[in-house]
Amino acid sequence: MTAEPGHSRALPAEAFAALARGGGGAAAVRHLRASERGRHMLLILGVVEAARRAGHPHAGAAERAYAALAALERAAPAAVDTLIRYPAVGAWARSTAGALLRGTSRTPGAAAGSGEPAGDGPANGGPAGGGAAWGGHDPARLGAVAAAAALRAGLPYEGEAPVAAGHVTLPSLGRLAVPGEDGLVRLTVRPGGHLTAGPAEAPMAEVTVAERTVTGETVDELTVDERTVGAAAGWWRGTVPGADVESPAWRGLHRLTAEAGGRRLAVLLDDLDPYRWPAGSARRGPLPAPERETLAARLRDAWRVLQSGHRTLAEESAAIVTVLTPIDAPERDRTRSASSGDHFGALALSAPPDGLWLAGTFAHEVQHAKLGALLALVPLLRPDDGRRFYAPWRDDPRPAHGLLHGAYAFLGVSGFWRRQRSLLEDEEDRFRAEVEFARWREAAYDATGTLAAGGLLTEAGEAFVAGMRGTLEGWLKEPARERADAAARHESDRHRARWNAAHT
Repeated sequence: MTAEPGHSRALPAEAFAALARGGGGAAAVRHLRASERGRHMLLILGVVEAARRAGHPHAGAAERAYAALAALERAAPAAVDTLIRYPAVGAWARSTAGALLRGTSRTPGAAAGSGEPAGDGPANGGPAGGGAAWGGHDPARLGAVAAAAALRAGLPYEGEAPVAAGHVTLPSLGRLAVPGEDGLVRLTVRPGGHLTAGPAEAPMAEVTVAERTVTGETVDELTVDERTVGAAAGWWRGTVPGADVESPAWRGLHRLTAEAGGRRLAVLLDDLDPYRWPAGSARRGPLPAPERETLAARLRDAWRVLQSGHRTLAEESAAIVTVLTPIDAPERDRTRSASSGDHFGALALSAPPDGLWLAGTFAHEVQHAKLGALLALVPLLRPDDGRRFYAPWRDDPRPAHGLLHGAYAFLGVSGFWRRQRSLLEDEEDRFRAEVEFARWREAAYDATGTLAAGGLLTEAGEAFVAGMRGTLEGWLKEPARERADAAARHESDRHRARWNAAHT
């Protein structure tokens, strides 16, 4: 007896089949999230082991942080779980473990949504203290992870963390300015969630983090008490209440929330963590307040769109997307979104023009996130043989892996416009939605045909692509207004003609 295609102990066959059809909902996403958490844990352990074997000068600090994190998990599993799952923590662990094993500064990975190469080093420059042989990726950053977990749990912790460019980053919380030279700094967390960074006799800053539950959602409350370290340091003194109030020493992450249809979406806006996104496209520096407020308004509009007619997509978005990360747009008046297998749970985006665009972006990038997590569990493709294929949404030839990712993403986009076209009141908006549906259902279907005939799918991959094609075949039978179908065909033909002129 053989197992059904796509079945594994981590992913039941019914979840695989639901994902292949383009959906899955919260039930399938739970399996993917569990798998990604397990992968992060293995990567973190890999950092500790690789640092020890490589003789990294901060290997001992990493080992002590790992032991402390394990103890914290026994006492406060939810707080530790938040940190283990955090996208930037997974990206740091993967980059650091890889750099330690290779003894080089190059970091692997690529952004799936945009095709942007990951580049070398984290955003805003690589953290110092790791040594040139490891590209600056420091295993002692696990101490900051443990400190952030202890702060969330209100439990004691003492350890070390690296200072990079004058800051200690606490993943999922914010960034603390630490004067003096970069290196390791002592972090002490006292019960109640008070953090001291620096020598005990002259604390540089104290951060208080408390978690409270409001209508079933966890909310972070932070205060900062910065103390004078000396006249030359010029520290401001006082208390700053709330994560949204900034000070010279502390800059906290902002939480964006949206409510509609009796359901709530809450995400962190991470514009600080050096591992929030690859350096090549990450926007440098914190997002200015006016842009942050605009993004929050667009998120509320998008959530209303998703809740009004896309409940499964809304369910998946809330379960997967925990972080929004600003990236630069490729050109003026253009937009960009991206996802990355190294940052599961993060959605990177330039300034969204409106809520409808952002809702469609969720439809696109959530598909990438699901497929990326699935590929870590079930091999769908055979090794790349060098062939490149036409993708109706790209100007460059794509490998089978990229074509599969794009086809799955545009399966989600097609489904979004299929539902959205009946929800729009304006005739011009409805027509545009019909064109989008007509164009992308055919494009995704054609791409699945290329994949099915290419000989690069595994048995599980064949089953997965067959599930995609089954959904798209049904949608192709749905009538579209002749004018919308003609406009979609015109756009597709123009794209193919440009591609042929460039590549044949």
